[in-house]
Amino acid sequence: MELELKRMELGCYQPVLDTTAYREETLEMIVPATCPDILRIVDTEGRACLRQREAMDGSVQLAGSVKLTALPDDMEGIWKLEGEVPFQCVVENANVTSRCAVVASARVVAAETRAINPRKVLFRVSVALCVQAYAPGTADFCVGVEDEERWGVQQWLE
Repeated sequence: MELELKRMELGCYQPVLDTTAYREETLEMIVPATCPDILRIVDTEGRACLRQREAMDGSVQLAGSVKLTALPDDMEGIWKLEGEVPFQCVVENANVTSRCAVVASARVVAAETRAINPRKVLFRVSVALCVQAYAPGTADFCVGVEDEERWGVQQWLE
């Protein structure tokens, strides 16, 4: 007595890429004329924003920016200086095709602002890009037994 299983193919996505890429970007910025001269930088904070993620044959392309907020001091008080540092990243993998679905996130690892002179700053940011790509495929599932009445097989479905 040998039972044969009923099989059914269902569409699904198979993981083909799971990695983290790191980028470091810099941007020089002139302090706006409406702002006072910078004596020192107290703190810097950054927020990453991923604007584009695209699967291509052999790679995943990512693009976005980090919005930075620096807190300079000018002897009279602390004020806010904002800047935006763009980034682009290409993650290469032979298993990725243009049909893949991409899941990606960006986070700031480190951000700093340095005063080059009282009217010019250098923003430096490190970004971690977590990338997963999934290729469309099929999976084979067991959905029962062939000729179940003949073999006396009972199934409970919930």
